Order: sequence, then C-alpha cells, then structure tokens
Amino acid sequence: MSYIKYFFLLCSLLFVVGCNRDSETFSPLNHNDVESVLRSVVPANSTDLVVSNKKVVSINTDLNAQIEIGPSTFFENSESNDIEYNIKVIELGSFSDYILQNATSDNNLGLVENIYGAFIHAEYDNQKIEIRQSKNIVLRIPSEMLPGKLRMGYGVSSDESGIFWNFNNGSEEDNINYTSWTDAHNNKISGYEIKISKSGWVCLSRVVDQHVQSYNQLCANFDENFTTDNTQVYLLSKSHGFIQSGIFSSPENPHCIDNIPFTDTDLTLISITFIEDESQVYYSSQDINLTDTQESVSLSPVSISMENLQRELLAL
Repeated sequence: MSYIKYFFLLCSLLFVVGCNRDSETFSPLNHNDVESVLRSVVPANSTDLVVSNKKVVSINTDLNAQIEIGPSTFFENSESNDIEYNIKVIELGSFSDYILQNATSDNNLGLVENIYGAFIHAEYDNQKIEIRQSKNIVLRIPSEMLPGKLRMGYGVSSDESGIFWNFNNGSEEDNINYTSWTDAHNNKISGYEIKISKSGWVCLSRVVDQHVQSYNQLCANFDENFTTDNTQVYLLSKSHGFIQSGIFSSPENPHCIDNIPFTDTDLTLISITFIEDESQVYYSSQDINLTDTQESVSLSPVSISMENLQRELLAL
C-alpha cells in the first residue's frame, strides 16, 4: 500500500490510540492493511519484560492472569551464567483480541469455547529460545469453576491462515488444575492453573461438542468495491465463545466462512474494510439466524470513524 497515505492515516489516529490500553503493542504475525489499521486503533493486551534466568519471575498480565517462570527455565544456571532474556506476552480475551491477532476458534477437536489464549515468547540476543526439557511455565487464569471437560491446546500460526488450535490426544488434561493464588496487590484470585512445556500460542478451552456431525458454510455478499484484498469478515457467537474468519472460496463467493460447527440464533456477522485510495474504513454488523439451508448474507458496509470503530470492536 502507499506508505505515505498510511503514515498520515496513523497520525490522524493518535488521539484515539491515546485512550487505549497502556501496554506496548507487538505481534508475532505479519498483518495485512486491514489488521494493521485495527491494531493502530485497539492495541493488544501485551507485555514485554527483561527477566533474569536466576530468579523466579511472576508476571501479572493485563487480563489479570499470572505467569510464573522458575529459575533456569530457558538456560542451565551457574554462578557465572547470570543471563537476562526477554519475555513477550500477548493475551486473547475478547473477540477484538482474536481479530487483532488473526486468531479464530478453528481447531482439531470440534466445538470448543475458548476461555483464554496467550502468546508466550522468549528471546535472547534477538533469537527465540525454547523451554528446557523437563521445565515448564505456569500460567494461572482467573475464572469461576466451569462445567464439562477442559482442554489445553497449542496454536500453530501462519500469515496466510492465522492461528489453528491443536488439542493433543488428552495428554495435556493432567496439566489443568483449579487453584487459588495472590496477585501483585495481595488479592486472592481463583482460577485454572496450566503448565506449559513449549513457548508460542497456548489456550484453555471448554469442550462443548467433540463429535460434531456436520459443518456449515456461510458466505457474505458485497458490492464490487469490497474485495478479499481490502475486507475481512468474521462470524461471532457469544453463547459458544466462537469466532471464525472468512476465506477465499471461489470467484463467485469470495467471502465465505467454513467449518461452522453449529446452527444458531445468537450469531453476528461483521466486516471491516480499509480502502487505500480513500484512506477510509468501512464497517458492517448484522445479527443472523444461521440455518442448515442458509448459504449467504448480503452486507452493506458504511464508512466509520476510527473512534467509532474502536467503540464497536471493544463492545464485541
């Protein structure tokens, strides 16, 4: 895209960004023009710290989770080896967090409700470092006790398809416990504790239906100005904690959402468009009743200010 136009667009957003979340914003994925504009309006829940390999590190996050990293988690410790390294964290809580990080509910298990997600990444000398064998990171997630089976999954990410959640064959279930801890202000918090054996994307999810019988597809129709190059489409279900993004299906139906594991009345279809020539963002939101026979929905996006777009995203 035109970097000059993009620069002036971002400059015009400074007053909006000033009232956003305070954390520094970064992302492990490259982003297209739409996502880059969104991230300038609603920064991620993110943390970037320099920590010591010799010490127990306790990180209290924007979403009130707690990350505990023990000594020598990444490097074998010695008296002459007092290494400092960087820890970077991005959290997924609301639908807007998933949209900003190109994350969805797409997974290898079935219909799950995403309770919490995070990207936990360590670097030394600008190089990624991994958790040592037999070591782990403890992640504590505030939550009431939830019914049903909980599973921990790891995310596989790519610039093209976003984040896909991989739930192993039950081997991670023993790493989930309900417990209590104290935060930085000495408040007692209850929630789930999981142990992470590798860095990257991780999630805690509740299994809703592991035996989905059929999956549905829904396509969004636009006029010719709204293309796959400038428009992102998302289907949201608050009752299922579900979000799925559109993919290119065919020239006749370019904005289609696949792998929808249910029919429901509590669904919202949204679109976000950035048209470079206008330096303008367009937005649409429509509540829908998805049925087995429904195949498409027509959307008519309208121009929206960055301040109002921020309000819409944070309300999702």
